[in-house]
Amino acid sequence: MEARVFDLDDLGWQRLRQDLTTGVSAKPLHAAAAGGLKLMLTRVEPGGEFARHADPYHHLFWFVEGEGVGWLGDKTYAISPGRVAQVPAGTSHGYRNTGDVDLVLLTVNLPVGE
Repeated sequence: MEARVFDLDDLGWQRLRQDLTTGVSAKPLHAAAAGGLKLMLTRVEPGGEFARHADPYHHLFWFVEGEGVGWLGDKTYAISPGRVAQVPAGTSHGYRNTGDVDLVLLTVNLPVGE
């Protein structure tokens, strides 16, 4: 990791997983080494969705702005600012923006074993 200070506005939004998403983009905050920790600011447009899927790594989602619905395993939960979802590797998960403004979350991808 390099020492740096930057403004989020200077980072461009990058479309995420086009095979699973509609209206979802992110700004990488930490460049991950292969298989390492990954940290992103994620934005979901109104009506956008990250379809249900499972990954071989853990996730932590911290919802900062907006509202929506999320899926974790066979459970459904309401998304609102301040809510956090912990997703173990291999667990089915996804989320949808049900509001009129962007849904914003901090996404942390954690390798198994961390």
